[in-house]
Formats: sequence, C-alpha cells, structure tokens
Amino acid sequence: MLDLGFDPAFTLDAKLGTAFTIPLDFCGYPREQPFLPIFVNAYVPPQPTPERCFAFGQALAHAIEREGRRAVVLASGGLSHYPGTPQYPHPAIDTGWRRGICATC
Repeated sequence: MLDLGFDPAFTLDAKLGTAFTIPLDFCGYPREQPFLPIFVNAYVPPQPTPERCFAFGQALAHAIEREGRRAVVLASGGLSHYPGTPQYPHPAIDTGWRRGICATC
C-alpha cells in the first residue's frame, strides 16, 4: 500500500462495533471467519474524496492480488444509520442531511 501512495494505520487493540459485524451476519458469514475491517474517516475533516476512496480500493485489490489471495469486499455505510432494522430502507435525508447535518446522530 505504501508503494501505491497509501499509509494506512494498523492496530490489534481496536474494538469493533456492530457496524462491522451486522453486515457479516446478514451475509451468512460465521463469526469465526477471518476478516480485515477498514475504517474510512467519514465524520470529521480531513475526509477522503470519492476519488481517493476509489484509488484506495484499487490499491487494496492490487495488494490482495500480489499476495495471491482472494477476497470479498463488503462495504457498509451510506445514508442509513439503521442497518438490520425495519428503518433501514428509510434514511432520514429530508431533516437536515441536505444542509450537511446528520439528522439521525
């Protein structure tokens, strides 16, 4: 990743919230399945541009191929703060989101 212009941080001590485990559960992966969580700063500046995120995805694919591995990329996020609940298909986009304020936070 460094050779491709990225310097991701790494830790073995981070606690994972349900934002990472709920998508795995819904896709039927067992909790014992190894996975690599990747956090993208989406809340406070400096946030990466969509182009930078796309370039990171390309670099990640390159790194996985270079290691001779196969991987599934499962992304979670977007407009809804309610994954796994009946409210999931109904994001609150009309109550502050357009002004740049998260209406559900």
